[in-house]
Amino acid sequence: MLKKLLITVIVFLLLSMLGLFLYGWHLSMRIEKRFSARRWQIPSTVYSDTTLVYPGQRFSLTLLKNKLQHLGYRPVSHKPHRKGEMRLSASSAEIFLNDFKAPSQTRLGFPVKIRIDRNRVESIERIDRHDFLPILELEPEEIGQFYGRERERRQLVSFQQIPDHLVHAVLAAEDSRFYEHSGFDPFGILRALIVNLLHGSIRQGGSTITQQLAKNYFLTPERTLARKFNELMMSVIIELRYGKNEILEIYLNEIYLGQKGSVAVNGVGEASYFYFGRAIGDISLIEAATLAGLIKSPGRYSPYVDKNRCQERRNTVLRAMQVKNWITEEQLSDSLTLPVQVAGSSLPVKQAPYFMDYLARQLETLYSPEDLVSLGLSIYTTLDTQVQAAAEWALKKGLVRLENANPALERKDSSQQLQGAIIVMQPKTGYILAMVGGRDYNVSQYNRSIQSHRQPGSAYKPFIYLAAMDTLTAASRLSNAPATYMVNGKPWEPQNSSEDFEFDVSVRTALTKSHNRATVDLAMQVGLDRLVKQARQFHFTKPFKAYPSLALGAFEVIPVELARAYCTFASGGLLPYPLSLKDVADENGNILKQSHVNIKRLILSLIHI
Repeated sequence: MLKKLLITVIVFLLLSMLGLFLYGWHLSMRIEKRFSARRWQIPSTVYSDTTLVYPGQRFSLTLLKNKLQHLGYRPVSHKPHRKGEMRLSASSAEIFLNDFKAPSQTRLGFPVKIRIDRNRVESIERIDRHDFLPILELEPEEIGQFYGRERERRQLVSFQQIPDHLVHAVLAAEDSRFYEHSGFDPFGILRALIVNLLHGSIRQGGSTITQQLAKNYFLTPERTLARKFNELMMSVIIELRYGKNEILEIYLNEIYLGQKGSVAVNGVGEASYFYFGRAIGDISLIEAATLAGLIKSPGRYSPYVDKNRCQERRNTVLRAMQVKNWITEEQLSDSLTLPVQVAGSSLPVKQAPYFMDYLARQLETLYSPEDLVSLGLSIYTTLDTQVQAAAEWALKKGLVRLENANPALERKDSSQQLQGAIIVMQPKTGYILAMVGGRDYNVSQYNRSIQSHRQPGSAYKPFIYLAAMDTLTAASRLSNAPATYMVNGKPWEPQNSSEDFEFDVSVRTALTKSHNRATVDLAMQVGLDRLVKQARQFHFTKPFKAYPSLALGAFEVIPVELARAYCTFASGGLLPYPLSLKDVADENGNILKQSHVNIKRLILSLIHI
């Protein structure tokens, strides 16, 4: 009987060990599959174009200040001595530039002084070398991101990029015996149990960094024995398969460290910019201790929520670092009284929303929606944020001015208000510098600059005169007298905007004064069929018909096409292709897609009339 019981126990133990081994193998395969694949979904980031500053340029200090604030520079009262700091006066701007890395160039930050006199850049001096620069390029602004369902922001950093004082701060705050245990720490569990019993509440956790990583990556936050068992098993497996530094690197890129609006801030790389406005490698000892203190409860200890509570938590971390001899007594005493200083955070605002929608439609032909929300692409565009801001302001003020001048146009219902659109293009390249598709994106997402069909009216007349330049001169005469034309068997008589008794005018006068009758006379001399053919050459997509009213812009065009056509006059006869996208780089900075300027010569020479 005893022998039979002993055999049963042995079989049970063997089967349990086999089951445990198989379950461990299953967990190991799960961990390997997760860690060997893409570990995180990184949203793609969209950037504006760079901003050039050069002597002689009109550039107000107010605009410069706004630009630098959007780029994350912090105002200081002293001479800037760290990257990301700026000091502005009535006539100058001292800036310690941030590092800048893009597909086309890499620039390390350096101190610079821009002198401005009467809203013009007088000089640009590199302070560390006392050299005067002919041109300065400010880094592009982040104007948007393509988020997945998790809505997380994360900047991946390698273990080599993380300063030692941050590593020590995190270990002091979360797992001081990290390099000594094998995934779970019995001493840590016992210590936490004693502390919690003494206080009668949960004051300290016994989970190691590896256990936290296993929970965040694979498990739910529920507190059950099954979940805890899985956590312990996974922690041991992770420790067996991966090195300590690699585990710590994954952990520091994974941890949740705060909230920016509806977007989660994950990883120390992103948190360093969110709280302090600088790269992870540039943070100080007390900033590192602040980040480490946030891990326990980002909502409770955030410096944006309660600076005093944040400072107390930071000091707890600093004292723990001193106990482990990771900092000296002197460093501790020097740091404890220092206040918590942060970069200042604002909720994310969607910049240039109509432009972003236009860009997204172009990107759909290159990348799937899944790629855009997961591959961490850097998308560099043609947008000039200052031109964009000026265009938005101009449209808003222009519409208000029209409503004030014509009260009948005013509407209380925002969805029925007067609308407009602005598109700004660089003539020789076709770069879209600004795009405003309506009065308020929150009210209407309809992009009038690329979707609406409108009669251009007199804005189309220059193309009529262009068609005649091969046969007429500026002095050629046109009839500005009343005339009637038959259109589909019906009479049509163009009218001038004001009564003009000058019935015989030169081409120059007709264009200068925008005479309707003379322009129609010119169109008839050139030939309506020729004008229709010319419209196709300028890539107007709406069909034009050979009617005399064509000369007065009676046929609809899309605003972006009209803007593109006008570029021909300013570019020496070259018709550019509208571009919003310049470069696309992967998360390692390698160029995946590069857009090239595409132009077509339409006019051999321009005659000034």
